[in-house]
Amino acid sequence: MLDPGSYDDQQKALRIRLQWVRLTQNFTDRPIPVDRAQMILEQFQMYFDQKMVGKIPDDAFAQMVGVFPETIRLARQSM
Repeated sequence: MLDPGSYDDQQKALRIRLQWVRLTQNFTDRPIPVDRAQMILEQFQMYFDQKMVGKIPDDAFAQMVGVFPETIRLARQSM
């Protein structure tokens, strides 16, 4: 585990975590499941390469945004 070394690093890490919480909340507010699935995948692809995102199980993404794993698979295929 890495600990932020300074107060400024701690604050930056907290802001990043809060940003992810807000983004995830925005996704889960969408009424159409496939929209939520696409949004979470797109967001992760902005921060990580396709290979890394491809390694994350459908179940994990599905739990983040409240959809079935099959919905995540559909969203991956349409991207």
